[in-house]
Amino acid sequence: AAELALTKVYGLSGYKGLSPYPKRATSVDGQVTVAFNDIVGEIDNRTPEGEDLVGFEVAGSDGKYYPAKASVVGETVVLSSDKVPQPASVRYAWEAFPTIYLYSSDDNPFAPFEFNVVNEHVKFIVNCGKGGSINAKTGWVVKNSIKDFEVSVENGYNLKFVTIHGDEVTVNGNKFSVLAKENTTIDIVFEKLPVYNVTSSVTGGEGYVTVSAKNVYENGQVKVYVVPEKGYSIKEVTVNGKTVSAENVIVIDNIEEDIIINAKFKKDSGCSGVLSQNTVAAILFGMIALILYKKLNREEIPNEKM
Repeated sequence: AAELALTKVYGLSGYKGLSPYPKRATSVDGQVTVAFNDIVGEIDNRTPEGEDLVGFEVAGSDGKYYPAKASVVGETVVLSSDKVPQPASVRYAWEAFPTIYLYSSDDNPFAPFEFNVVNEHVKFIVNCGKGGSINAKTGWVVKNSIKDFEVSVENGYNLKFVTIHGDEVTVNGNKFSVLAKENTTIDIVFEKLPVYNVTSSVTGGEGYVTVSAKNVYENGQVKVYVVPEKGYSIKEVTVNGKTVSAENVIVIDNIEEDIIINAKFKKDSGCSGVLSQNTVAAILFGMIALILYKKLNREEIPNEKM
């Protein structure tokens, strides 16, 4: 206690002070470097020759500790474990009767300790152009962690490309991942989709054509409704000069050019199997007239005489 007071209170040298205690523990690529307070010069490693430095453990965010490989490097201790790729804390001599092989230059043994690890961070900068946005946290992220990104594209635009430091990256379903190994700049570029016109006309018969949209983005879809007037049916429908199925509803997908629709109608014939109201009325009138004629002109049958 007296030597501690001479060192810490009066600032005198040549006396033993506190046992070394961590002041910083940083992780890079899963390797933790621990620096210490109250240490002058290099750490005195008294591990028997031929033996590994023992007593150090490392844990991830789950708090489960595993023995760590450790080595003294000047005034620091460097340690790692294959079972803990992203260390969150370290500890030393964490047992009831530990074996201490590390000492300070003034002959103070290292005391048991547990200390949180500060992971090294790198910065992500995302430049997102007009036409969409990115759904991910940017700014400072833990080094060597994997960052997942998802791009949202606005209507009327298409994702053109994504680059990291100028090099284009692979994007699947508007999603991509990046290993955060250094400060990273991501550029996302969108392109405006072309707009195509949809027009319709009728050049024969009685009927009309309507469309679900008069302007459609590239690779879009339009529905065409072909409606004949009463007594007419669809004769022919063409899309950009090519005959298509003569149906009442036509769906055109993956549009990559202006669309011109033309419809022709034909008048239903009496032999078509579908009779008009006038035809049915005429037939009924004729049948009734024939029955009345026969009834009025029927001859009476005389009684036979025996």
